[in-house]
Formats: sequence, structure tokens, C-alpha cells
Amino acid sequence: MLRARKILLLAVALTVPIIGLCSAPQMKLLPLQDKSTEAATQFNTAIDYLNEKDFAEAVVWFRKAAENRLAVAQYNLAVAYDLGAGVEQDAKKAVFWYRKAALQNDPDAQVLLAICLHNGDGVERNFDEAEKWFKRAAGLGSADAQYQISLYYIEGRAVPKDYVQAYVFLSMAAAQGDSDAGELKEALSKKMSPEQIAEGKRRLE
Repeated sequence: MLRARKILLLAVALTVPIIGLCSAPQMKLLPLQDKSTEAATQFNTAIDYLNEKDFAEAVVWFRKAAENRLAVAQYNLAVAYDLGAGVEQDAKKAVFWYRKAALQNDPDAQVLLAICLHNGDGVERNFDEAEKWFKRAAGLGSADAQYQISLYYIEGRAVPKDYVQAYVFLSMAAAQGDSDAGELKEALSKKMSPEQIAEGKRRLE
């Protein structure tokens, strides 16, 4: 699972450790099994170069596949720009390619695009748009996104403050093994009424 670092909102008010905001993107390294398209062949060539530690040449082939609209290649190219791996670091280009992959429903790209929007990295800070991408990724099952959007509901950032909905998203993330989500859910529960907790459990049914 991609581990995008958490957003610092009101976690400190809930007596949980302060968690800073910094993305830790990781490329997707598994070759594609379906090799029927030119883009898939280009992507697998890039993976071969990565395995040889030739990052610059890998980026060349990721770009070819990305321009052929392969979402996973768009995501990896974004990560390359984000980290400066095989190419000069460029936050704006990272955002450009994260968005391309996000529009093709890559949940990891959606999370990292949302983090860029939240933090104003390579793009103008926009909490409303960040919330939308976190929510889309959460709906696709991303535990990272489920955790992050819960913090928006806890604070009331870009959405109305709603501990019940935060509880729901934290429960979903915790069920996937996210220990941070489990810890925050426990802390949040102490600030909720029994009726609110019951409603949260009902929404999870």
C-alpha cells in the first residue's frame, strides 16, 4: 500500500501524535501482464531500465507510455518528477501527471494530487479540490485517502465538521490494517456521544 504521510489538522486536539504532511510516493514496479498494447510494452521497458538502476532511460520510456495514456505510466512519471528520479525535480510537472493518472481513476495518483493541492506543492493551494480527490480515492478503497478525508471532517475543512463521517472513514481505513487510523478512531470515539458512534456503525453496515 502506498503510504502517503498524514495531514496535520486537529490530530493534536484529539491527543494523538502530531503527524506532518509530506508525500512519500513510490513507483509501481510490477511489469504489466497484458502486453498487447504499445503503451504496455513501453511501460515494461521502463521497468527493465529501473531494475538496471538506469532511472534516466526509465523516465524516457515512462513518458512514451504516459503520452499513450497509460495511467500507471503517468503515475510513475509523476513520481519521477516529484522525487527528481532520473529527471530534474519539478513539482508542477509532477502535479500535471498526477492529475492525468487521477482522471483515469488511479487512487494513488488521486491521493498524491490531493496532497499537492492541500500543501500547495506545484499548484495553488486548494482545499476544496483536495477534498474532492481524497473522497474519490477513498471511494475506490484507498486507506490513505480514507484517513486523510477523515481529518477534513474532523476539522471541518472544505466540508462541514462531522465526527460521525470521520468515524466511518477511519473505520474503513482501520479495517484495511491502517494502525494510524485505528489510533485516531479510538481518540475520536472519546469525543463522540454513544448516539454518534451508533450512527457511525449504522453507516458502515
